[in-house]
Amino acid sequence: MNLGILVEVDAILGTVSPTARRGPSHVEDVLRGYDEIDRKLVAQGFPPTSPWWRETIGRWYRAGRKQLVARVGRRGGKSSTLSRLGVAEALYGHHDVPPGDTGTVAVVSTRKKEAGKRLATIKAILDGLGVPYKPCDEGVALLDRRIAFCVYAASIQGVSGFTSVFVFCDEVSKWRDADTGVNPATEVLASLRPTMKTQPHARIVLSSSPFSTLDAHYDAFERGDDDRQVVGYAPSWIANPTITEAETIAEEPDERVWAREYKAVPQAEVEFSLLTEEQVDRAAAGRTAAAIPAKPADPKLCEGAWAKRLLPGYRFTATMDPATRTNAWTLIVAGKGPSGRREVLLARDWVPRKGAPLVPHVVLAEIYDLIAPYGLRCVVTDQKATDYLDSILALMPREKRIVLLEEPWTNDTKRDGYEHLLKLAQSDMLGVPAQKQVKADLLGIVKRVTRNGVTYDLIERDGRHADYAPAIAHAVADARYAGKIPEEQLDDDARVAAQKAKFLADRHKERERAKRMGQLPVTHRRMPGLPR
Repeated sequence: MNLGILVEVDAILGTVSPTARRGPSHVEDVLRGYDEIDRKLVAQGFPPTSPWWRETIGRWYRAGRKQLVARVGRRGGKSSTLSRLGVAEALYGHHDVPPGDTGTVAVVSTRKKEAGKRLATIKAILDGLGVPYKPCDEGVALLDRRIAFCVYAASIQGVSGFTSVFVFCDEVSKWRDADTGVNPATEVLASLRPTMKTQPHARIVLSSSPFSTLDAHYDAFERGDDDRQVVGYAPSWIANPTITEAETIAEEPDERVWAREYKAVPQAEVEFSLLTEEQVDRAAAGRTAAAIPAKPADPKLCEGAWAKRLLPGYRFTATMDPATRTNAWTLIVAGKGPSGRREVLLARDWVPRKGAPLVPHVVLAEIYDLIAPYGLRCVVTDQKATDYLDSILALMPREKRIVLLEEPWTNDTKRDGYEHLLKLAQSDMLGVPAQKQVKADLLGIVKRVTRNGVTYDLIERDGRHADYAPAIAHAVADARYAGKIPEEQLDDDARVAAQKAKFLADRHKERERAKRMGQLPVTHRRMPGLPR
């Protein structure tokens, strides 16, 4: 079809068709289209592209390289800029997608939820430009081109099976495998690059603020400009001149964290406290429920029932981290309120003295008394001393005996427990006692990032090993609630006696029911045809 006819039709309709846009060069068309998009968005109140970003994009495209590796500080305009570039590639790029296939502008992030935020930005850009689109699997698709914007999680399985025209890898340094904690970027990128194979003009961006010197983004950036890629570096205030260096310092007083997050300097060893002091203080200040007294103030409340009346809607659990010689033996009672907020209601520890180790049966007896007001008899503990403690409990009076629920504290459960604790603190859904030792132990959870994954360690100080931390992490985790006392194992004689007692009790209930209803129970009725 004649190109002039297409332009004339487009002028009448007020649109510009993809074919009419094409000039002789993919590079110049995309850069021109980017500037046109930027101009239209700024006129509608969107922030303009910063000079650093526009220079970096132009340098990359004119170099003719497939890959851009951008090391940029937080709030440096990465998402907004690269989302616009993805739209420019979709609208102005020379991408010939055959019928039956769809070219994909792929946004890859550590989780789909994070990638979905970039999709929201892209949809806002399309709306601002008046470009029509429709929902599709994983994202949205343009109506006038065989191109879609889709989001993917950073996993080998999640980035296969599509045709890419542009790939935006978001915060690559902070990708984490959900099972191992290892940064999977090397394998994910190896799976992503073949998706661009049939599209000669396809490009990929590895964008991130730095994290450590142990990930694929760091390795790629350190290679520098070569025949495959272009690299770009900018602290936050250079990439985004609407903020200042002084503002970033005021936001992050920790010099080490500031250098990594805003100055964009990767660190050889990444080790930091899982929880910040501000988060722990907020959790203590926002605590809405207090510990239940050992004896009820109201004598009408019977033992083991008053906690549910004083804190209606709460579910309770107890966890402990036993020790007898070197560390403290800790007990935590936590409640889950109607809103889902977790409250650490009771934090108690027993500290051994030099030459005077703790006596297990004494501590276990005290634990029974402490958890009784919450209607609890079960205590969650790890796998280290369950058999030993069960043997001690077997010698204690049955009416004063707690039941241990063993839940192994392994690398996987440790990671899940501590990360869940962090999420609760970040979302202000955690309450803890304003106790100095509780705060110190929570701040003693250290997260270490290595090339082989993420580990969680406890700082040892003053003869303690952050002993409250694992018990609290156990207690506030969802899966620990509503634990039931396991059924007692009976021998044959005891089982027969129990069955007989149940049979007689059931017959008694039938007779009582017959008296109320005015009819004989089944066992007392005469069968038809039998002599009287």
